[in-house]
Amino acid sequence: MMISALYPKESIDKIIWTLDAAIDYDVCQYGDVELIRDFITTLSNLKRPDGVVICKPGEYARLTAAEDKLLMLEGYGVDNWEGYDDAMQALENQE
Repeated sequence: MMISALYPKESIDKIIWTLDAAIDYDVCQYGDVELIRDFITTLSNLKRPDGVVICKPGEYARLTAAEDKLLMLEGYGVDNWEGYDDAMQALENQE
């Protein structure tokens, strides 16, 4: 499962401000401070203009392994194999 989204900057800013205030005013448990700070960092990434994709770790591992395999095959000349150009054209048309 993957989620791709663009979030309004103002909404993310409000959430970050609220979490910061929780830390500043000792509203959260001491052991959770580091977790909340990490979450704030993650939320900050949501403000990027191109958005963010959130996926499960297993799906991320599968996608990066597929990318590594493709890059390795291309690095060893698979782009010269018969049918490669047709497959890449079909992929481009699909997108």
